[in-house]
Amino acid sequence: MPRSVLAKCQAYTKMKIKEQLTQDLKQSMIAGEKERRDTIRYLMAQIKNSEIKKQKELEENEILELLLKQSQQRTESIEAFSEANRSDLVDKEKIELKYNEYNLILNNGEYTFTNCPINNY
Repeated sequence: MPRSVLAKCQAYTKMKIKEQLTQDLKQSMIAGEKERRDTIRYLMAQIKNSEIKKQKELEENEILELLLKQSQQRTESIEAFSEANRSDLVDKEKIELKYNEYNLILNNGEYTFTNCPINNY
């Protein structure tokens, strides 16, 4: 792989989470990825609601905790929807869980090239 791709992936992981979410939102809107767009909007709203509640901007570690909490909620929802035979909702939650986990991996510095958002390498 070219060095430029590695540099882009490393730079991407050093972005602040809110900046990364904003960039991902733009990319998902351009690509027409409805589920990803909706998930990002939901995460951004959760971050904003937490900031309003605490009356201060969240630190990166607090945002990571929020992402982890959202992933746990998604996992619980998947189990509940599976028991209720709601495969449509299970699929939706799995997509959202996948995106949350993707952000957690990137922001903990444990990215791999399969997780890297750069598609042209």
